[in-house]
This record gives sequence, C-alpha cells and structure tokens, in this order.
Amino acid sequence: MRCPRRSKRRGGFSLIELLGVIAIIAVLIGLLLPAVQKVREAAARMKCGNQLKQLGLGTHNANDTMGALPPQFGYYPAGGVGGGYGPLLFHLLPFIEQDNVYKQSQGRADYGGLTQGVAVTPYTRINTYLCASDPSLTGDGTMPQIGWKGASYAGNWQVFGKPGTAPTYQVGAPGTVWEGSARIPATFQDGTSNTILYAERYGRCSLNGVQSCDQNSGGGAWGRWDGLDRCACMFAGWTVGAPSMFQVQPNPFDGPSGVAICDPQRASSPHTGGINVCLGDGSVRFLSAGMNPNTWWAACTPSGGEVPGADW
Repeated sequence: MRCPRRSKRRGGFSLIELLGVIAIIAVLIGLLLPAVQKVREAAARMKCGNQLKQLGLGTHNANDTMGALPPQFGYYPAGGVGGGYGPLLFHLLPFIEQDNVYKQSQGRADYGGLTQGVAVTPYTRINTYLCASDPSLTGDGTMPQIGWKGASYAGNWQVFGKPGTAPTYQVGAPGTVWEGSARIPATFQDGTSNTILYAERYGRCSLNGVQSCDQNSGGGAWGRWDGLDRCACMFAGWTVGAPSMFQVQPNPFDGPSGVAICDPQRASSPHTGGINVCLGDGSVRFLSAGMNPNTWWAACTPSGGEVPGADW
C-alpha cells in the first residue's frame, strides 16, 4: 500500500525576493509621483485661470455699465459723482458679486479731503483675487508686511493707468496719471484679443528681503488706498518695454538683501512653464516662459501699433 504524498508548503518570501518587490514598488512610485504632480499643477493652473476669467467678465460688465473701465487708482466713474474712490480691484467688487463689501466700505474715511472708498476692504479676503498656487501669501491671504489682504493678480498699467506716462510713487492723494480712462473697444486699437488686461503677480515680492512697499519690495494689496507704491496691484508701469517680461516662480520671493530674485515691478507666475493672463476680449491664455520679451510688451500696449510675434 502506497503512502499518500504530502504536499509541500511554500514558505514566505525570501529576503532577496522581498527586496526585489520593494525595489519594484519604489520604481513605480518614482514614475507615478511626477505624473501626479503634473496633474495637480495643471488643475491649480486651471483654477487660477478661472479666477482671471471672473476678473475679465467683471471688467466687461463694469465697462458696459459705466461706459468706461475702472482706473488703476482714483474715482470711478471719473469725477467722483455717484461712485467710489480707490484702486482698480476695489472698483471691480460690485461686478464680481462682492457688492456688499463695496457698499460697506464706500465713503467710510477721509484722507486729505478726499472721500476714500476702501476703509473696510483692506482687511477683507476676496477669494476671487487669490491664486492657491501663490506661495507668498499667508493661508488667509494676508500680506505680512502691512497686514492687509493680498491679491495674486494685477492690472496692466498700460490699460488702466495712462499709457505713455510713468506712475508716481507717493502717499496721499493720487497723481492724475493713475486715473486712466480706457474703454472697450475704443482704446484697444491693437485689438482686445491682442492686449492683456490682467496677469498673475505674487502677492508678496521683494528684491531685498525687506517687508515694505518701497521701490525694491511690494506685492499686491488689492484694497490699498493710502499709498501709490509697489504694493499696488499692477505691472507694466514701473518697468516698461522688453525688461518688463514676466517672471516664472521667482524663488525665494523675498530674497536676502542685495539678491535680485522676485521683482515687484513685474508680473510673476507661481506655475511652471509660463503665466496665466486675461485678455481684453475676456479670454484667458497661458503664455509660455520662452516667448520673446518684445512679444510680451506688444501684448501689454493696447494701442502701440506692434504686430504680435509668431510666439503669441
């Protein structure tokens, strides 16, 4: 009589086999992480672009309602009758579903004989003005250097200021060059689809590591009303022409003294490879970091007569 054959039980993984499995898993994770990061970055870039889209729609609504675009800083409508006084993004509030914030702030303070429209708003967070990818602002959107709420977007001085003039740096009543009088489409002789309205810009940006709003430091305090300086939400004013070309992920954004890293006079993107902008026709485009600086400047001027380059 034959004895039944006993089945052989296989033991666990050997050390070599286990190390091989771990190595394979590590390789797979290494291949997967860059893909996950790219997907996250694409989603963040799209979300920030959607915020710009809201600004574009609000700007067109403001233009159609008031007959002109709001100024970079000043009265809106011009002359101060029936409107408010303050910076560009303050005037945009009623047109991006923030009318209550606008009404609560309008005419609440007086500075140098001028009725201010932003006595409350500097400390109010406006989500539409914040890009989640902007690393320079605190979690609640505060600008640490002045304690006011920041913005990750800025207006084009060549559109909302007075083209051909340089912005004045001062505290108190604004210089008249800040009170632009643009209208869509009348003042966009180069075409609304070829002119930038808004671009991304770090809410906090410094060349010297000093947290202030002087010529070397700044960012974007969307409700700033007591000074016309580098904390104004604008670009293409302090620096013009090809040198105004935007920066991509300047790091550190508040570099040590004497190190030129993040330039508060230029637009700056928190995304890899380029920057989100909103054009005069309300559309949003992602501009490549490799574009010619002259093409960038041609897109900043609404009536410069330049022909956009092939990289536009």
